[in-house]
Amino acid sequence: MLCEKAISEIYSGYVASGIMSMGNKGSVGVSLKLFETRFCFVCSHFAAHTDQLEKRNADFRITKQQLKFQDEKNSTVIELDQHDSIFWFGDLNYRIDAISLNDTLKNINLGLFDELIKYDQLTNERMNSKVFQDYMEGTIKFRPTFKYIIKSDMYEKQVQIQNGQNVAEIDAIGKVKLPSWTDRYFIF
Repeated sequence: MLCEKAISEIYSGYVASGIMSMGNKGSVGVSLKLFETRFCFVCSHFAAHTDQLEKRNADFRITKQQLKFQDEKNSTVIELDQHDSIFWFGDLNYRIDAISLNDTLKNINLGLFDELIKYDQLTNERMNSKVFQDYMEGTIKFRPTFKYIIKSDMYEKQVQIQNGQNVAEIDAIGKVKLPSWTDRYFIF
């Protein structure tokens, strides 16, 4: 069959990161040739929590440097940057930051995603050439994907507000997980 012959040189690789690099976070990838074009698909789960921005950036750099693809005999090694096209996606865990919960929810409810994206850590890190340089991302025209109540269209903190807890009390409790675009994809 023509399709079977079109795909060749299928290799996989992974990079563990997270606590002591034991693999609670990290990246996996698949490399393949489709006719004469080499494709790579990377799925990552970077460090969580708003204050872990530098750790997420490090997770990106480590993956970019260390993700390699090998055949069963370890005789062929393909580096990430040797691919013609790279599709990189996953729970990258970058957060909306430096804006209040109230303003975040207001922008979401009004559909002002262009205003809200100004506070997106990943967008700002890309603009400062710290991560995903030379990668493209589609325009974000949808509600943040994190952190919904399970089986609901409401955000975690939104429910607390509706239950009578005021925004100042929620902000004072500690780590406020603002709705964010943690699930992303990029193409190189």
